[in-house]
Amino acid sequence: MSRSVLEALTLSTAMKCAPPDGCSLFLRGKASLTLHEGLRGLEACSMSLDTQETQCQSMRVPRASRRLQVGQQLQVHFDCFEVSVAQSLYVTLRTVPHFCGVQLDQRYRVEAGKLSYSVDRSRKVVLVQVPESGGPDYYVRLCLKWFTCEDVGAPVRVTANGVSRRVSLPYKQELSCLCLEGWSATPDAVRIQTCPFEDDTETLWDAIHYHPGSQELSWEPACPVSGRVSLCWRPGPGPQCLELEQSSRPAHSRVQYPFVDPQPQLCLKFSTSLGFLVRCPFEQLRFPAWKMTVQLAPAPGHLRAAFSPSPARFQVCLRHRGKTWPPACHRVLQATPTPAGDPTEDPAVAFADIPGDQACAPGTCIQGRRTDIQFSAPQQLCDLQCGERWGQASARGGREDRPSGGCKRQGLDPRLAPGAPSPMSEWKRSTRHGRLGLGRKATEGPPALESGPAPPSLGRSSPPQGLQALDPNQGSGSNCAGTRCPQPTLRPASHR
Repeated sequence: MSRSVLEALTLSTAMKCAPPDGCSLFLRGKASLTLHEGLRGLEACSMSLDTQETQCQSMRVPRASRRLQVGQQLQVHFDCFEVSVAQSLYVTLRTVPHFCGVQLDQRYRVEAGKLSYSVDRSRKVVLVQVPESGGPDYYVRLCLKWFTCEDVGAPVRVTANGVSRRVSLPYKQELSCLCLEGWSATPDAVRIQTCPFEDDTETLWDAIHYHPGSQELSWEPACPVSGRVSLCWRPGPGPQCLELEQSSRPAHSRVQYPFVDPQPQLCLKFSTSLGFLVRCPFEQLRFPAWKMTVQLAPAPGHLRAAFSPSPARFQVCLRHRGKTWPPACHRVLQATPTPAGDPTEDPAVAFADIPGDQACAPGTCIQGRRTDIQFSAPQQLCDLQCGERWGQASARGGREDRPSGGCKRQGLDPRLAPGAPSPMSEWKRSTRHGRLGLGRKATEGPPALESGPAPPSLGRSSPPQGLQALDPNQGSGSNCAGTRCPQPTLRPASHR
C-alpha cells in the first residue's frame, strides 16, 4: 500500500462547554485519506509525554464504501481526546490493518494560554487581567522561579462569577526570576507562568554585603545564576579589572570572602556565558584605606615607597610588563606611625627604599600590597619619568671615587623621610614637570608620586585617580659627612 494513502495531519485544540459540568479542552485532528480496497479503518492515538498515558480511538470504514469509493480522497476528523493546558503529546494516525510505513505521527504541545498583565514600576505592582473562561475560580500569584516557584506573596483567588477579574500584585524588587503564575481552582491544574522582568539582570549583581567587624565580603544570588565570581582590582580608571589569585568561586550559591581589605579599586567580577560584569562596592563608600607614595629617598640613587596611614604589613615588588622583575619583592616591615611635625600630613607607617635605576627602567611598575590580610588589591605606579639627571645621579651613587668633601646632590633631600614636615609652597610649579628631581632649578625640591585614589574618610580631599606629582618641600640635597653615603637599609619608619 502506498504511503500517500495518509497525508497532511494537522492538530489543534478546542474548548467544549457542557453546563453544568463546565468547559474542557479537547485535541482536534484532521488528515487526508485515500480509500483503498484493503483498508478497513483508521486508528488515532495520543500519548502524554509527561505521564506516558495513552488514549486511542478507532474509526471503521464500511465495506460498501471501500468498494464504491476506491481511489477517492476523504477528510478524516477526530476530537475525542481530552487534554490539559501546557500538556506535551505524541499523536499517531495509522491504518487498520497496519501497513508498514503507512503512518503519520506528530509532536504537539497544548497551548498554555496567556495572562494579560501590565507593570506599574512607580507603584511596584503587577496588574493582571484574568481571562474569561466560563470555568471554575482562578488563582494568580507572584513567585521566585528556582527548581520550583517559591511564593513571594499569598495567591489571590478570582471567583468565576466575580464582578472584576483584574488583580493587583505588589512586588519589592525587579528580578529576572520573579514570575507571574496562574491556574484554575481544580485538582492538579496545569499552571501558566510568565516572567515580566526576565531581561532585567542588573539587580542580580547588587546583592553585595560587607561586614566591617569580620572584614567579610559576601554576595548571594536572588535568582539561579550560572557562572563564576572573582575578586579583581582596577589598576587605572579604565574598564580593565585584574583578577586576584585564588578568588574564583561558582556563582550558583552564596559566595563569601573572609578578611577583605576595603579599597576603592577592589571589585567583584561576575563572569557568565553572556560576558562579564564588574561591581566595585567600596568605590563610593567612606572606608579608611591605606595609600602608597613614591618619592626620593635620603639614600642617593634610591626611591622610597612609603605607606600610610594603616598600621599593617606591606611588601613592594618591581614588576616589568606584568611579570616580576628581579630582584624579588622587597618586604616592608610593620612600623609604628611616625609622629609628624605638620598635623596635616599623614604619617607613614612603613617604607622601602628601591634602587632608582631599576624603578626608573621603561615599562616598570612599583607595586605595593598588604601581606597581613587574605584579599587585598595592590596599588602601583608605572613608567616613572625619572629623566637623564636622575639616571646620572643613580650611577654616581654607586661609585666609590666621590669627592671627599661630601655628596650633596640636586633633588635628594633627607627631609623626605616619612613623617618629616614638608611645606607645599611649590605645589603648582612642580606639577608641570611630572618628573622626579629633574628639569628644575636647584632650589626646587623633589616631588612624591601617589598611587591610587585616597578615600574621603582620611580627612583630606580625595585626589583623582592615576599618578600625581607632589612637591613636598624645597630640598637642598643630601649631605654625607664621609666620602661615601651609607647603604640603604630596610627598616621601620622612626621619628628623627
